[in-house]
Amino acid sequence: MITWEDNAIIVKVDKYSEKDAIVHIFSENHGRQTSFLKGAFYKRNIQKVQVGNIVKIQYSSRLEENLGRIKILDDFNVVLMDIIDSPLKIMVLNAILSLLMLFPENEDNNELYKKTLLIIYSLANNFSLAQYVLWELDLLDFLGFGLDLSCCAITGKTNDLAYVSPKSGKAVSKDVDKKWINKLLPLPDFMVKQDTNENSIKEIKKGLNLTGFFLENYAIKNVNYNILKTRQMLIDFISEFRDG
Repeated sequence: MITWEDNAIIVKVDKYSEKDAIVHIFSENHGRQTSFLKGAFYKRNIQKVQVGNIVKIQYSSRLEENLGRIKILDDFNVVLMDIIDSPLKIMVLNAILSLLMLFPENEDNNELYKKTLLIIYSLANNFSLAQYVLWELDLLDFLGFGLDLSCCAITGKTNDLAYVSPKSGKAVSKDVDKKWINKLLPLPDFMVKQDTNENSIKEIKKGLNLTGFFLENYAIKNVNYNILKTRQMLIDFISEFRDG
């Protein structure tokens, strides 16, 4: 019998029966899990079983390959209650949770959990879209498709980085031969500097286009999971913004 207790983010809830659910979680020390939750839609549980909520769970399964069962022991934060009046923040939360479904099951990643927890909590406080773009950059790294933005792949220079090679994922400086520019992906400066204070919508879009290229052409193909719809809804919503 496999049993453990852990903190977890509720990622997705699928109805199994009138009262029960299949709950997808991303846990602090046991990674992503798909589990059965009896009585998920009982009055005492319904508020706890909200996507994006941070909970403490008890997990049990006879064998590792079997569908486990969970019980919610405690809930620490109902995120939706804090951001319900912000369509942008709700879309960001949904995009984060959808992208977590790319991560393999039963593969723990404490660092990704911490980074995800940080951005979810920030939604109710000092959130920035740059923070979300940088989270996507981290996610690519954890999925095995990380970008190398440390120096120019051609010259070795660490300054004036302005592009990324779509093949290697390595940065290229802005003084690259002009004949190659159309084959490269624009790299916003805030991604190099890891600057979460960036607020230019133009630069945010560049960042989303960059991470989106590698998500669509590498991560999605390998995991074979259609999760980009919520992310696209976020991008469409942001596209209506204008730099002030």
